[in-house]
Amino acid sequence: ESKKNDILTLFQGTRVARMERCEETKKWLLFGTSGEGAFHDTSEEIAKKTNEVTLGRVSNGDENMSGYDAVILTDVSSSFGKWHRASAGVPEDFAKRVRQRIGARVPLFATMIAFDKELEVPFDAISFHEKNTSLWFAARTYAKPLLKNDEKKSIDKDCWTLIPLLS
Repeated sequence: ESKKNDILTLFQGTRVARMERCEETKKWLLFGTSGEGAFHDTSEEIAKKTNEVTLGRVSNGDENMSGYDAVILTDVSSSFGKWHRASAGVPEDFAKRVRQRIGARVPLFATMIAFDKELEVPFDAISFHEKNTSLWFAARTYAKPLLKNDEKKSIDKDCWTLIPLLS
């Protein structure tokens, strides 16, 4: 589903599945999947039936303008190969640079912990870059952007998801 106004198009429930750099325009083209096929835990059978859609194509008078000047990737999983459902289909030359910088980290397990009282910390998510830690990322559940207010109110614990580093 997409919502559009004069300056912004929001693609809700859509995952970037592939990206390409247009040699002619030097812009990034994004292709996505939506619905059940966008979820990382969807069966392979259903995921293969998902249609890919172009994200961000606009018509400007007689011209079709496509692509983005820059793309910000916020999850290391987006640079994994096609074998990983969270992959954004990042070009291999870029994915190789990511692996060189951070290593071949693959988060495979997650833990959720619940506190009776809200942790008084000045953030809702944090990533750890120190070499002597086994924790990679932590995020507060009720801070998820698409969680509705009434769902947030029904959570009586301060729940955090922890993602470890695996060597």
